[in-house]
Amino acid sequence: MSTLPHGADETTRLVRDTPPSGPHRGIGAIAAVATLGSLLFGYDTGVISGALPYMYMPGSAGGLGLTAVQEGAIGGILLIGAAIGAMVGGAMSDRWGRRHNITTLAIIFLLGALGTTFAPTVGMVYLFRFVLGFAVGAASATVPIYLAESSPKRIRGTVVAIDQFMIVTGQLLAFSMNAIINSLQGGPRITISEDPSGHFTPGQYVFDEIAKLQSSKGGPMNAEQYHAFLDQLSIGAGNGQAWRYMLVLATLPAVALWFGIRLMPESSRWYVANLRIAEAIGSLKRVRDESKDGSIAGPRTMEHLVDVVLNFEGDRHSGFRMVRATKNRYGPSDEVGCFEMTDSGIVEVPDPSGLFTSDNADPQPGTCVTVTVEGRRPLLSEVQALVAPSTSERYPRRTTHGVDNGRVAMILAVLERKAGLPLSSRDVYVSTVGGARISDPSADLAIAVAVASATIDRNFPTRVIAMGEVGLAGDLRRVPDLERRVGEAARLGFELAVVPRNSRAAHTKIPKMHELHVIEVSTVRASHDQSTARPRPTKGTAVAIATAAASRAASTSGPPSRLPDHAPSSTTSPRSSCARRPRSPRTSA
Repeated sequence: MSTLPHGADETTRLVRDTPPSGPHRGIGAIAAVATLGSLLFGYDTGVISGALPYMYMPGSAGGLGLTAVQEGAIGGILLIGAAIGAMVGGAMSDRWGRRHNITTLAIIFLLGALGTTFAPTVGMVYLFRFVLGFAVGAASATVPIYLAESSPKRIRGTVVAIDQFMIVTGQLLAFSMNAIINSLQGGPRITISEDPSGHFTPGQYVFDEIAKLQSSKGGPMNAEQYHAFLDQLSIGAGNGQAWRYMLVLATLPAVALWFGIRLMPESSRWYVANLRIAEAIGSLKRVRDESKDGSIAGPRTMEHLVDVVLNFEGDRHSGFRMVRATKNRYGPSDEVGCFEMTDSGIVEVPDPSGLFTSDNADPQPGTCVTVTVEGRRPLLSEVQALVAPSTSERYPRRTTHGVDNGRVAMILAVLERKAGLPLSSRDVYVSTVGGARISDPSADLAIAVAVASATIDRNFPTRVIAMGEVGLAGDLRRVPDLERRVGEAARLGFELAVVPRNSRAAHTKIPKMHELHVIEVSTVRASHDQSTARPRPTKGTAVAIATAAASRAASTSGPPSRLPDHAPSSTTSPRSSCARRPRSPRTSA
């Protein structure tokens, strides 16, 4: 038994040194074989409907002479077995493995099909229908798990959907085979040699004509009288054995499943759950196509093997950490938690919004605050920029920390082209506060405002936030979850929000949101035109001053391309900064 590797280097070495555990098996082949279990699920639940009319015939005609109660029991006993199989099947696959469990179920399917086919009595039919039901329930609990754990996430949903498709395909196959066999047999028929009761003369009859004697079908006989009548009939021949032909066909997919699943690899995730890492990698190498699913080796190895990856992120010089959870089984879903490393251990930071902003009370050129969304959590993040003359006009420096370098480069290009800022011959430095990593496109406007503020050396108000994704054409695009972001800023005492125009609905102005004043900006050019004149002093209102300054700074906002919808992670500010900032007193205009 292997243990979990410690560190990326050891994982890479283990992946490199571990060979595939067998020949390559495409996920299509795995799905084709494993879903035979689901096909049997559908076939065994559907086939009995066509078999029952023949099973009603007397035993001397090849049937079982069923009563109405026995008919219901034959149908219901399979469901009881399925319920027990579903409860037990999961535990079986967890203990012995998905592939091993499906192999066992193939044998159970085969035994159940053969048992019901050759059952001499109704009681034996009950027994083997229960066995079939157990296999049906266990297959429903094992096959989807095996497919989900074996499939790469790019097609995992499609492959699991095939499992459901095969269930109804099995039912369709059962009905189709019943119809073909019934047509070849000419329907249930019986040859009467003698009828002491005088209801029928000797000859061949469709069994439905005889069954009409029952009171339930309009005839004169109750159930007891009808079965007494059947017992006294002298029957020369009958095709009641046709129900056995219908049931025995289920053995064919059961045999195919047994042979096929033995050629398939075990689930790599089951191996990991049992700490058999080398075997997990060997199994994974049999299934994955690196040209489509990415390299197995490297830092993302475990994403191929486990359901959830937890990344512990943060600056090593800081006591704060972000824990990011990435769910892999049914597609990625990001969520984060904020923690602090203390002498007594790791403790949760319930309100981390203040961790990624500075404590400067006075406005500073080259700073701007935005609100990003991590999972479902809105977080305030501060962007700082410095623009300085370059020592090499041909190769100015572009240094970033906590933001994507390529994205910042595009924003700088838009600022120069659309807002007329002279950046091509200057060094530009962009960083986040507290070691936060920002990938949320809504931070584009804050980056642009910070760079513009640093370039023109004008202060941007501290009680203002800026949010918006900037396009290469100089346009500002809507921000998702705007109300939640603005609400978080209002809670922490901010007074003004700069957002893209029509952020709520087309042609709708937003003068206020969560008691914050809102400035709507449409394009970089329009913003720049508003900022060309220095604002006149207003009558001492903080909001008015912030509005004018924000409009001017937003004018210099620029664009980037799109990044994934997740945001900062990592922290570095003192613990005291985690506390909520006091709200600045507002003065009415």
